[in-house]
Amino acid sequence: ALSVCEFIDTDAAKEFQGTSLHTLVQMVDNGLGITILPQMALKADMLDNTDIVPVPIKSNIVGREIALVWRKNSSRAEEMSKLLPCFEASLRRILA
Repeated sequence: ALSVCEFIDTDAAKEFQGTSLHTLVQMVDNGLGITILPQMALKADMLDNTDIVPVPIKSNIVGREIALVWRKNSSRAEEMSKLLPCFEASLRRILA
């Protein structure tokens, strides 16, 4: 989320950091800033009993980068490499 904004007060960011969506929602509800939430958080009613007003991001460049990662010395590296085409095919079907 921070890289999307391309600006940040690093001192303020070090002072307050949330480690979960629930924590971020509570921080915003208590006047400690703004945040970006995934749509599924809204569908899960995470904003119930708060004064937060969600504002959709309207942009064609919003997206998500997905990666399959493993340690270089993993004994399962070959298996992971074989999974990659399966994941790519599944994502193509989902996004089509």
